[in-house]
Amino acid sequence: VGVPGLGVPGAAIEAREIAAMHPAATLLVDHQATLDRVRLTCSSAPAPSVVHLATHGVHRPHAPLQSGVRLADGWLTSHRASALQLDGSLVVLSACDTGRSTVTDGDEILGAQYGFLAAGARAVVMSLWPAHDVLTVDLMGEFHRRLASGGPAAAALRSAQLALRDVEPHPWWWASFAISGGA
Repeated sequence: VGVPGLGVPGAAIEAREIAAMHPAATLLVDHQATLDRVRLTCSSAPAPSVVHLATHGVHRPHAPLQSGVRLADGWLTSHRASALQLDGSLVVLSACDTGRSTVTDGDEILGAQYGFLAAGARAVVMSLWPAHDVLTVDLMGEFHRRLASGGPAAAALRSAQLALRDVEPHPWWWASFAISGGA
């Protein structure tokens, strides 16, 4: 899924590059990337092995279940994501602030990633701070190339980050993405 917009003009490019690496991929870009289309794609059997969302993300600390990623017709919030059927999928939230979370009174850690894990994702790749649009396209392309070679997602992410570190040494540019769950 790629939804370009202010601050993320490369989202559609990223989605097209990622889809080209996965021959059976369903590509949803721009106006095609609606809440219903994403829900239907994620609910198909069998569940997709990888769900990649390149778009704008937001963390809402006072309403963490309303944190999420922007689609063409609204926000795929953590609350909405929890209703998806992601049985064992790897979800990549290639968007700013998708890894930020709020600890609630019950010590529950809530944010955009929470809903995807609650929906059955085995792991979620997420950004802990704003991500640079152009460098994120490069990082995610490298991540998916390494993922396609068959290694674990955590190792693929680490290798992609190290490759980008050679280009941009400061961690701000390459270290924002982390993985949660059984990578």
